[in-house]
Amino acid sequence: MNWWNTTVNSFPVKRESERGVDALKTFETHHLPGVFAAVFLLIGGCGLPRAAVISEPVRISPPAKNVIAFRTPSGDRNIIGYAIYYKIYAGESDRRSQRDESYWFVSSSTAYSKTGMQPGSTVPDQRGFFRIGVLGRNELPGIGEPYIDHPGPGRSVYIDFTPDRKEFGDSGTSSRAEPVIGFGSFPVNPVFRVSRGFIGDPGDPGTRTLRSFVNDWRFDLGNAAGYHDADLRRRGYPAPQNTYNVMRYQPGKTLADIKAVGQPLFGRPGSISPSEILIGLAVHSVGRNVAGGSFTPLYSKPVYIGTVTYEGPITNNRK
Repeated sequence: MNWWNTTVNSFPVKRESERGVDALKTFETHHLPGVFAAVFLLIGGCGLPRAAVISEPVRISPPAKNVIAFRTPSGDRNIIGYAIYYKIYAGESDRRSQRDESYWFVSSSTAYSKTGMQPGSTVPDQRGFFRIGVLGRNELPGIGEPYIDHPGPGRSVYIDFTPDRKEFGDSGTSSRAEPVIGFGSFPVNPVFRVSRGFIGDPGDPGTRTLRSFVNDWRFDLGNAAGYHDADLRRRGYPAPQNTYNVMRYQPGKTLADIKAVGQPLFGRPGSISPSEILIGLAVHSVGRNVAGGSFTPLYSKPVYIGTVTYEGPITNNRK
């Protein structure tokens, strides 16, 4: 199925009873170049996008362990959806050393004292975040494009990593539930299962869908030069860097794309067990200039909405 199957002129906000898997924000491919190319025409000499800022999502306290949540802004007619990104940390010390939550996603930090924090995907991309996907699909939204529809002002959005949840047919004491995303109330009424942003092993036609957060991890603990998923890599690791810019390698259709992301987080002397990984999520609003009567793309500043410690079995086997 083509990811983009609705026109740019129609961004339906469905009632809760109508919202299902098709609530994923989709676009018509032939409209995208003319609409989203506009943001690239606004790129300044320093390589950063300059776009009008719309209201950003608000991080809220999660209702339960293993849940990350945010609230949609109120009173902004221009918002059509939300782009969501993820990043894997090799344990708590790695998360702290990266300073994403405490520094890079804080608009008042000294990092932005001269130019201000850029809206849209700039900061997530620079900080090594990846576009999140939908389990069972083989494509991702474009960089900076909406992952979910705007469900309305002041609505809560939950990304639920609860391991023993029994939804979408997940069952059995040894089977971890797939993470899901949902709107409104908690426990969530899932819209779809969330996936990582890379397809299966390049060159293997049997693994050409986006990887699961459960059983699709691939890593070689005994060999740093062995195969490692792209989101289990980082340039310069373990030394922190200011910029990574890795979204362009998604969804990793070639081995060269995978390796270009960087060095493995695991599989080297003294490295930690992959059972200790943490997953951080960030989000920004996506819109168009409805009030101004144009299709100019608009973005909010990105917000770091939380970290989940990935508990339960992590295996290097695909389902």
